[in-house]
Amino acid sequence: MERSFEVGETQAEATAWGVERAVAWMDRHAPDEWDHPHVEEAVFDPPVGFVLDRYYLEEREHIVCYRQENAEKAVCMAGGRTADKEPSLETRAYLYIEAWRGSGNATISLAPWLRAHDHEKHEVVEPPDECGLAVALKLAREWVREEAGHTRDAPEAGQSGLETWSE
Repeated sequence: MERSFEVGETQAEATAWGVERAVAWMDRHAPDEWDHPHVEEAVFDPPVGFVLDRYYLEEREHIVCYRQENAEKAVCMAGGRTADKEPSLETRAYLYIEAWRGSGNATISLAPWLRAHDHEKHEVVEPPDECGLAVALKLAREWVREEAGHTRDAPEAGQSGLETWSE
């Protein structure tokens, strides 16, 4: 639901109004009924050895950022792993998956910290054009599995049918 600011209303008050409405909606619906067409379920099941650090939904872009389980949260250069070394899972704690709605294009890259700029990210997988977020997540998981050797017994959430994806 979209809504304009009321006269004299602060951004904090408008945000609180939205959060209150969302909580009220959640109270009226069972958790298994919570669904949104732009939220990708597979995001919440990180690659083995990673934790979800950020899932940002914007009108045109999804940003998913996973942090290695053994790494402390680093938001900026002061707390991250060294960025001047060859990019790898040993030198970059964050795995970024970005997808653009409309074009369906995506990038999969490593970064030394959470709020890395484009020039600080190193692409590790080149996804096919128009693959979308679901396929980019699958490709990122496969890359981590190949690089780190971690495997999982069960299929990832929301990913079980993606092996049949084709252009």
